Amino acid sequence: DSDDLSDLSKLFGYVQSETQTLIVLCSKEVLLSPWCLGEITTANLNSVDVKPLYFSDFEAPTDDFLDAIDNLVKLERLTESGIGVSDIRTALVWFRDLSHLDVQERVTDQSLNALLGEIHSANSSISGFLPSILSSDSASALASTNGQKPHNFGSKDRPNVLFFDGSNREASAGALIFIKLITPVLSHAPKEIPVLQEYDQDATRHGFGMLCTDTVLIIFCTQGCFASPAFLLGLLHCVSIGVNYVVP
Repeated sequence: DSDDLSDLSKLFGYVQSETQTLIVLCSKEVLLSPWCLGEITTANLNSVDVKPLYFSDFEAPTDDFLDAIDNLVKLERLTESGIGVSDIRTALVWFRDLSHLDVQERVTDQSLNALLGEIHSANSSISGFLPSILSSDSASALASTNGQKPHNFGSKDRPNVLFFDGSNREASAGALIFIKLITPVLSHAPKEIPVLQEYDQDATRHGFGMLCTDTVLIIFCTQGCFASPAFLLGLLHCVSIGVNYVVP
């Protein structure tokens, strides 16, 4: 809901006439955002297909929430745009009855691609869009670690590692997006594409074992990362190895 907030007619117009499927990322407070409520209501009023993705902290709207919504959310901008409180309540009753997909607590490249596959299989109307993501060259080049080394680096290779706070969902998603953005730029040198790496009890098995003094360690600094025990342990592990090339 970050686009054209100053002109809600544009924002809701995109949903009304330029959207085939509206994917709603249902985080904890998504229904407290008037803009998100407006988009969901606009989709309902215009029979736009909606696919909700439930995060673990999201709760579907209850009858009590619906009754009190005009006290919980500032709806003035919506009513000014012609969206009434009754329209919003009707839309939310419809919304909570829609089939949804659950988003895993920990975001990895594998879980993200699996989720995209579920959306694709559950909704043929977006089949023209998702396969381009699922089959992109960057997907095979990404180095998300889930129990296996993503690259077979030789003794003369100097792998680039992107170290991030795996306990933070936004950090995980941001790291994945960073890799996807940088992959096309490094398509001529795929071994230079950074390996995504977090630290946990299986750190060595998950890829920390390939770190060496010549490793280029890119530290993905996000809010609260230095308060994360696993993140700090990972940094200490890198110091103990003697990694010489560090880029925050």
